Amino acid sequence: EDSASILKALQGKPFQRPFPLFFSDHKEAKDDPAALAMRANDLSVDGEFFAGQWKIFFDAGLIRAGIATPYELYNLSDDARETTNLIARSKLRPLIRCLAKIALQHRNAGGHRLVKFSSKDRFLFDWTKAKKPPKYLAQKLPEKPDAAAVFSIATPRLAVKVAGVRGSEILRGTGFAWSPRGLGFRDNPLRRIEDNRGLLISFDQDVLIESVGLAIGNAGQCGGFCQMGNSAPMAVYCVDADNDSKSQHGALSDLGVLKAGESLRLDSAPHFGVEPAGQWRLCRLAVQLLDDKETP
Repeated sequence: EDSASILKALQGKPFQRPFPLFFSDHKEAKDDPAALAMRANDLSVDGEFFAGQWKIFFDAGLIRAGIATPYELYNLSDDARETTNLIARSKLRPLIRCLAKIALQHRNAGGHRLVKFSSKDRFLFDWTKAKKPPKYLAQKLPEKPDAAAVFSIATPRLAVKVAGVRGSEILRGTGFAWSPRGLGFRDNPLRRIEDNRGLLISFDQDVLIESVGLAIGNAGQCGGFCQMGNSAPMAVYCVDADNDSKSQHGALSDLGVLKAGESLRLDSAPHFGVEPAGQWRLCRLAVQLLDDKETP
């Protein structure tokens, strides 16, 4: 999916790569080595043309949380050695915003295959910002001991339902807990999602899952699986690679399209029953509505 035909270049014809190049984990950042760089040439932004061979660096938030925070920008056409950081140039702010948007789209939102189907409607649900249920909950959390662990979120454009499950059964006698680390189960001592339990998340419209942020924690571990609708499950692994002494969180990205009524399953149970079980919390969930004019 990251490949592009260079036949025109070999034939001596004009060639422009149809999507940007990414360079992951340069190991150059002092605070966190999961920096990521992106290359793009000659961009037009709101009628203004920015000629150049642009290389922009994003901090670890793009890989670990699906948040694009640029901190270095170079024009390789006249600065091949990357000696002059242009990130603070006010006249380049439109270009920087455009590059950040491109990075989010191509790095997280289903890869180059699905970018054309995404719309401008983006929703970010962040459970790390509050110790109590966010204000956008459409219903109160269950308080009775036998109540099912289910809640809904309502926005003007999108409705979301989240259910706690073990296997095919909705969990009862528990509830959800919020903390700066994210969303977990209230009856768990560390407020984590573990013990073969998981989450089913569904939407009332077709959406493109941009990224899912998980936090492992010092006592947790990678493991479990992620499943989109009826597609094959995918193991959760390496979200804390080379981050053991830090916050141990990461983002699952490039997940694709989830149809209305289907469920995104995030489960702590071993993928095939042989891998480690997961111990983590749900931090963030970023989704986009699909463009009404396009259907993948």
